[in-house]
Amino acid sequence: LEVLQHKTAGPLALVDSQDEAAARPEFVLETYKTALRAYLSAEPPQRENAEGMMTALDEFVSAQGGEQAAQKLTEVYLGLGVQLQRQLKDLSTYGQKEKAAQVAAAFGDVLDRVAARPDADTWRIRNWLAQTNLQLGQALTGKESLAYVKRAQKAYEDILAAAAKDKSYAPDAASLLGVRMRLGECLAALGEHQKAIEQYGAILREKPNTIDLQLLAATALQKWGVAEKDLGALDRSIRGDLKQQDGKNLIWGWLTLGTMADSAKRQAAGGAASPESQERAARFEDLFFEARYNVAKSRYLAGTIAPAGEREEQLKAARANIDQMKTLYPELGGPKWKAAFEELSKQIDQELAK
Repeated sequence: LEVLQHKTAGPLALVDSQDEAAARPEFVLETYKTALRAYLSAEPPQRENAEGMMTALDEFVSAQGGEQAAQKLTEVYLGLGVQLQRQLKDLSTYGQKEKAAQVAAAFGDVLDRVAARPDADTWRIRNWLAQTNLQLGQALTGKESLAYVKRAQKAYEDILAAAAKDKSYAPDAASLLGVRMRLGECLAALGEHQKAIEQYGAILREKPNTIDLQLLAATALQKWGVAEKDLGALDRSIRGDLKQQDGKNLIWGWLTLGTMADSAKRQAAGGAASPESQERAARFEDLFFEARYNVAKSRYLAGTIAPAGEREEQLKAARANIDQMKTLYPELGGPKWKAAFEELSKQIDQELAK
């Protein structure tokens, strides 16, 4: 920033004074982009200066004229968004909540600028805005989190409304499916548990074997149980939900999800050896241990909220799940899941000792 803002030789000073050295449009654009990145990356972010720089960028690009210049500016904002996402993720990972909230607020300013762009109603930009708001909400906590998730929900609902009016709006069916899934994530994050399960169920009626969606649905049921202290929701996260006429559950739950993942892993591992099949087998193996871990976790969570007469039964069931996994799979899927199982085991012991 000191170099950029040097009163006589800094790039910003050269641009402001219309110095001959800064006559090229490329120089002006790069100077503004660099300054904007610097203001947004400062600790804390210099939001007022960043707003001024975004205004300068908008005016400069408008003066250049042409659709290509406008698209280039949108790409600048999208690139900044990716940079800020990485910064926010790092801060959240290291527990720096206050700094994360500051970066998120600055990020929100960028999102507002993108939303005001002439091409903001395109599928690509709308979807990016919605997804980024959802990711922001998931990275934060409290009121800040809810504000971004609500923005994401509104954006996804608008996308679906536009797609309903114009069948060519969505690039393909898979993209539309992704939007519907993420709307379910928004509903779950906002505590609209029943609506989230209904949203997932509606998609699963069309695509019952969508693994990622089954994972989201089981997770949503588990979170529902915790948030509302609902033993039934926790049990359904394990055994499944939305029973159909054939007696099978539309939402598999952790038990069936683990069984399906194990079967898919064996199928991938038993096929022709290739990097793709190995990657697929590894993914399903990880999902298997995630599902089995969550069987025990849901039992443990049930034990923490169950009435006195049921409490010990739930906790002992969680303990039995872990002991069984240790017997069958001593390495418990590798360091990540082994550490998770061991930590959960300690938590169960602590609850049983109370």
